[in-house]
Amino acid sequence: MSRSMYYALPLPLSAPSLMARMAGFGLLRVPEGLGLDSATVKKIMLCKYAQHALIKPAFLFRQDIDPNNLRGGVSALEFINQVNEQVRPQSEDDILITYASRHLSAFNGMLIQNFFLPDAMSRFNYVVDLKTALETCYYFGNVKVKNSKSLNQAAKELGFTGDLTNQMQRIDALFYIYNHLLSHDLKIMSFLHGNRAVRFAEHAPGKFLVHVNESGKLCLLKVLNQSDDHRLLKVLMSDGRSVKVQCINVDLAPLLAPCGILTPQRQSDLGFNLASEQDRLNNVSFVDLLDADESDAAIVKAAPAYSGQSSDEAELNAYAHAAAILEKDLSFYDAYFYKLSLPERKVFERMSSHDIRQETNITHIADPKSKFGQQVLCYLVENFPKAVFDGQIEQYRDYVSHTVAKRASSIKNDLSLLVSSIDHDDKKAVELLNRIASFF
Repeated sequence: MSRSMYYALPLPLSAPSLMARMAGFGLLRVPEGLGLDSATVKKIMLCKYAQHALIKPAFLFRQDIDPNNLRGGVSALEFINQVNEQVRPQSEDDILITYASRHLSAFNGMLIQNFFLPDAMSRFNYVVDLKTALETCYYFGNVKVKNSKSLNQAAKELGFTGDLTNQMQRIDALFYIYNHLLSHDLKIMSFLHGNRAVRFAEHAPGKFLVHVNESGKLCLLKVLNQSDDHRLLKVLMSDGRSVKVQCINVDLAPLLAPCGILTPQRQSDLGFNLASEQDRLNNVSFVDLLDADESDAAIVKAAPAYSGQSSDEAELNAYAHAAAILEKDLSFYDAYFYKLSLPERKVFERMSSHDIRQETNITHIADPKSKFGQQVLCYLVENFPKAVFDGQIEQYRDYVSHTVAKRASSIKNDLSLLVSSIDHDDKKAVELLNRIASFF
């Protein structure tokens, strides 16, 4: 079977979290090496807005999402089933291509809310994040995009001429960027196409890796620890100015390159001295880096044996906490299951059948006042409104009223920032912002 390229355009309504929601999901599927006219799938799947959903005005504005369109679409459960059916590899060689893969992880939030296992980041053997690719090419390749923070900005800079207020053409922009990079920086793209075995390779403590952080800065990492499933790397990170302890989520297909990529010529061009940064990381004081709040943090995996020269007890203790993989280091979708009680795990497994014939009375499922009980309540009312009792509808309305009131000041601040930052001569932007403000 030939390889297919899955260009995924998630349309999140907020940053990735357990409460994340999506307005929709765009997908383009094209056989490798063929053009847009050979696409086997090109569609936008829309999800209907739920009253309890977390929505950030800035996310609507930056993605040109008209909030009035949120009233259409299908229920969360139907939306998830549609996406699950379409965004699923047909062969182990298929490639998932997206922009800023952290936004794709927002779908994991929706999966959990609706009692599915959060596997959005693990379905494909090959995953390419075009934002990471552009940042890598900026430092080490031929394509030099100055502003790669968003898909729209990067596409414009690379010469894409489509209408980026049209979501279908934003999917085309993914195709355009990917093929532009293949044409101009094939070696880098080949490296970034590593399969799951390569991406989740074992990295021994003390190993140095080259990385680009979330701000787009070139960094050197020194591995401190790695989760048993190799999906998390606890590291020391230096951006040339400061050092901090960081946990890298490998699910998101970040750049983790060997130091050989920093040739002497590139070090000179970039003003990045590899030997100096290695020395800085080798001689760091963990006492200075330790977060005071971490002394009592829950440890998921203890630190490897200390390999430094210090015999100071405070330094050794600080290392143990800095290098340990903590509960707070887990991705939000892994932390959810880490925190579930055994009874809640059993309920999750039962609810994952999505057969509510025996599950409509929430008092028989979970404590309605607990976070887990609220999750069950929202799931039932949103997806099966005709199957729940009147009392549960009232509970849901009370929950929505309380939740909306808590978010009111944050939404107001977001709208104020947007008003102060937009170009008021841009009629389309002003009209969109007015529609967003009216929606809230």
